[in-house]
Amino acid sequence: MNVSAALDWLFSTQFFGIKLGLDNTEKLLAAAGADHISATVVHVAGTNGKGSTCAMIEALARAQGYVTGLFTSPHLVDFSERIRVNGNMIAPDALAEEISFLKQPLQKFFCRRNSLPPISLPVKKDIGNKNYCGDL
Repeated sequence: MNVSAALDWLFSTQFFGIKLGLDNTEKLLAAAGADHISATVVHVAGTNGKGSTCAMIEALARAQGYVTGLFTSPHLVDFSERIRVNGNMIAPDALAEEISFLKQPLQKFFCRRNSLPPISLPVKKDIGNKNYCGDL
């Protein structure tokens, strides 16, 4: 899957908007085998200044020798701007690879359980809609 197709699929999952809470995010991380429990995370919330606050925190941490990851939203020009590791924007090929890595496990995990994922799905009436779940 190329980056354009990967992003088209990713954006198609936002049909119903955001999902509040962390339950579905925890399920996705577990399904992906992510070691998020041992990660040190700074979560910045609020109305204004989140992007610049996160950029300053990330730069300070990197200057102290930490390996950093930064996610901000929205992007200005290119989706890859949203994801940075040690100050470097994710490469388009790496972005497509990561989205592709999560696509099928995400579909299988949530379609078989008839529950909504951390990101909303492009379904009209139920999670088993052929547009999303296909022949899983």
